[in-house]
Amino acid sequence: MIDKKNVLHNSQNIYYPSTVGAAQAGSNMRLGITIKTDAAIKQVLLHTWEEGAGEKWSNLVTRDDEKSEEKFYSLVTKMPDKGGLLWYYFIIVTGGKTYYYCNNPEMLGGAGELYDHITP
Repeated sequence: MIDKKNVLHNSQNIYYPSTVGAAQAGSNMRLGITIKTDAAIKQVLLHTWEEGAGEKWSNLVTRDDEKSEEKFYSLVTKMPDKGGLLWYYFIIVTGGKTYYYCNNPEMLGGAGELYDHITP
């Protein structure tokens, strides 16, 4: 089981997205999430939805040398070639459960929240 206070992505902290705010069209951006757990993590995915282009799922990776319970999973993704909105959330798969790390209930960005279902 993953405790919700031990998972963090903050869209307003440059440690998690390499660009805070609007990213330049066509640029590369790193997105990441910190997870602290002793549960076996099978997979961490980033689900994106781009206006006019649809949705995509991408695998995040952690460095092989990270041996602690706290790991940073990330990937570099290309921003859309033309300006527009890009929505995203994370999917964390363990041996027995799937979690969704989405926007906070206020929908204001910043630190998100861990759920057992997808939120709007």
